[in-house]
Amino acid sequence: MSLTPLPPGASLSSYSHLRVGGTAATIYAPANLEEMQRLMPRLDPENTVFLGGGSNLLLPPHTACTVVLDHNMPSTLVIEGNLLYASSSCPISRIIAHSMEAGLGGIEFVAGLPAHLGGLLSMNAGAWGKRIGAFVREVSVIGWDGKQQTLSGDEVEWGYRRTSLRGFIVTATLALEPTDPVAIREAVEQSVARRRSQHPMDLPSLGCFFKNPEGDSAGKLIDESGLKGLRVGDAQVSDKHANFIVNVGEASYADMIELADRIRRVVHERTGIWLEPEVRIIPPAGGGASWN
Repeated sequence: MSLTPLPPGASLSSYSHLRVGGTAATIYAPANLEEMQRLMPRLDPENTVFLGGGSNLLLPPHTACTVVLDHNMPSTLVIEGNLLYASSSCPISRIIAHSMEAGLGGIEFVAGLPAHLGGLLSMNAGAWGKRIGAFVREVSVIGWDGKQQTLSGDEVEWGYRRTSLRGFIVTATLALEPTDPVAIREAVEQSVARRRSQHPMDLPSLGCFFKNPEGDSAGKLIDESGLKGLRVGDAQVSDKHANFIVNVGEASYADMIELADRIRRVVHERTGIWLEPEVRIIPPAGGGASWN
């Protein structure tokens, strides 16, 4: 099978949890591991975007980057003993459901996140003092040369919202904790309820927009700067959690960027701190959003 890109003009907004995004120079949707291995050497590492659940990418009206979708890749999940083996395209909701059924706990803190496993690993996602990297036994990656290698979790640098992983994440093995399924269900329900009570789950967003500065909270800084409810077009600082920028209608990429820029400038003027984005901001064709 020849690996050909999707037809020109395909919109990316339907792949974004924020419902913002347009077209890309080229979009690929490999159907299997072999196609992904053939594709990788063709790509420019500096101008390639891997798009999975679309819960952490701010996409422009048009980008010169090549976008690679994982949606046609096999979504595999196998449990053996206390180990859960899953492909990067596997939704977190499916991983939580199967681990709960198998009586394996520890990762309840990611319940309710609209992400795929690959995206969760690439940014070492976490909440409430826990991060996903701590549970990784092994991770398999296809490098830019098309070769696949498997790393132990200890070989990967797991930082705050970043990792040393490069290329396309294929699979990961998570070491979980045998736990009473009833207790896991309760922990999952508590995690989801906590998110619903603290986060604007009823509106499209990309989760926390900015990283927490060391020893501080981005949401607290934005709130104390009086920015809750600030709106540009249909992009708005959430009234529920100040570190969420929500789409209250038909927000554009420009709306999101202008609002994020205003937030940064106001917080900096008041505190001297420049907030850094937690979301990945994909530049539009012609450049822009250089502060990312």
